[in-house]
Amino acid sequence: MRRRLSEIARAHPVLAGSLVLCLSVGVFAAFSLLPEEWSGLRRSAAGLIGGAGVWLLMVAPRLVG
Repeated sequence: MRRRLSEIARAHPVLAGSLVLCLSVGVFAAFSLLPEEWSGLRRSAAGLIGGAGVWLLMVAPRLVG
């Protein structure tokens, strides 16, 4: 599985790089904006979901069209 993911990342470096960037920004934003009462794992998960959603909205037109 890991080898397959690295092959996909090498074949599509812009998509892979933008995914990593969106996920990183999402986690940073979650830690900055969500309340301190939330655990770190919960804030990280929320940031990853948000970052993945933003990435999907950015690349969906390219994937479909």
